[in-house]
Amino acid sequence: MPEKYNDHQLDQETELLANESVTPNDDGEIDGLLPTGSILMNLYRIEGLLGKGGMGRVYLARNLKLGNVWAIKHIPNNQIKRGMLTAEEDILRRLNHIYLPQIADVFQDVSGTFIVESYIEGITLEEKMKREGPFKEVNILEWILQLTEVLGYLHNIKPKAIIYKDMKPSNVIITADNKAILIDFGISSEIKESIGPIAATSKFAAPEQLKGFWDQRTDVYSLGLMIYYLLTHKILNPNDLSLKNSNISNRMQRVIEKSTNLDPSKRFQTMEEFREEVYKCNSNHHSFSTNSDYINNGLRNISFLGVKGGVGTTHGMLLLASYLSRKFKVAVIELNSTNAFKEIAEITSSRIVNEEYFSFNKVDYYLNIRTSKFFSHYRRRYDFVLLDFGSYEELYDIDEFIRSDLQIILGHAVDWKIREIKKFYQDTRTYDPNHEWKYLIPFLTKKDIKELSSFMMNKLYPLPFNPDPFVPSREIEEIFDSILGIQGSSSKRRLVNLLKKGR
Repeated sequence: MPEKYNDHQLDQETELLANESVTPNDDGEIDGLLPTGSILMNLYRIEGLLGKGGMGRVYLARNLKLGNVWAIKHIPNNQIKRGMLTAEEDILRRLNHIYLPQIADVFQDVSGTFIVESYIEGITLEEKMKREGPFKEVNILEWILQLTEVLGYLHNIKPKAIIYKDMKPSNVIITADNKAILIDFGISSEIKESIGPIAATSKFAAPEQLKGFWDQRTDVYSLGLMIYYLLTHKILNPNDLSLKNSNISNRMQRVIEKSTNLDPSKRFQTMEEFREEVYKCNSNHHSFSTNSDYINNGLRNISFLGVKGGVGTTHGMLLLASYLSRKFKVAVIELNSTNAFKEIAEITSSRIVNEEYFSFNKVDYYLNIRTSKFFSHYRRRYDFVLLDFGSYEELYDIDEFIRSDLQIILGHAVDWKIREIKKFYQDTRTYDPNHEWKYLIPFLTKKDIKELSSFMMNKLYPLPFNPDPFVPSREIEEIFDSILGIQGSSSKRRLVNLLKKGR
């Protein structure tokens, strides 16, 4: 079986036994495996075993009509009778988050219940730990921030919060683009009164959980334990908080101590609080050489707009995204009708997740998403967000455009195109009364600057020829430094030299 199928949605406790027969016992439990090639519901063909755990097995299956692959979890009848599965089906049906698998189908036969979920290709954190761990702090911060985000999402589900209760490395898949996906909702539940002790992975379970009590702080505790485990390959004894370790910063040490306090009232009370403190650990790793920090300049949300269609708005935005992504977490959002992002996904063979986003070259591309949803669900995971509004003629909400921290306008300065810039400038005067918008003009010359300056007061920047939007030249990087307020002497000299070149 291909290596990529070795690690997936349940604990790795077995390997594929390709031809083992399937025999339900008197309780309806399957003693063997579903053979490779088995057909379920005349729709799914079993391709192999992904893994198994205490509640069932997970198989890789191919949809015979569509040709795509899915993960199918099979839970024997005896597990359902014990009441330990139905929560997963009910919970997953209600959830929609970028760091969660999506449930596509549920069906039953004589042997039990089958849950069809999106196939998350990657490796579990447990297996990654075995191969590469223990990790350096900087290597796990992104995963932890993603996990605090998805757990916070679960905790804020209405009308009742969902508590995960099973945080452990084997329940987290790390994808090829470094996303941490939370899987296996077998013992998750809504907040409710105590029902007595429950099944849990004891080495990561909170003490109150083993007694039958849980709330948001239960997940805080388990995640704190997992952070320590990933950094040290050891299980923390909360009674002995001697966390001194060369692999743990003082700030992260305080995060672990607070999150794993035996008294829930002394932990972080919400995942939002937890995330804030972890993010502070992350902030020390963001700086561009000796220049001022872009983030300190407050330029976190940047809008791009073309004075007309076809001026290269998306191209210019991708150049900046590619530059920033070397040091920062960057998202780009398509807010126009060009479908350029879909073409990029196809050309780069990138998988679109939940029809909302894909990742390429360290940048997350969002398409088919409302800005309100993005900013409420995903904004905080990024240092910078770049919004592609396309052209002025198709701009549907100029208020949305001007809400950003910085507006960058694209236009052509060739003789017969300058009038397009002039018309745009005149039409938008009331929206930019202080002339703060930046104009980025391909092949800008001194002659062009003189003509444009005769009717406008905004700052003008040249955009040199750069056919590959994913590899900006050094000249373009220094122009972006200038636009974003990094006014080093080298950047100033380069900008002056570019303007002297002329055509």
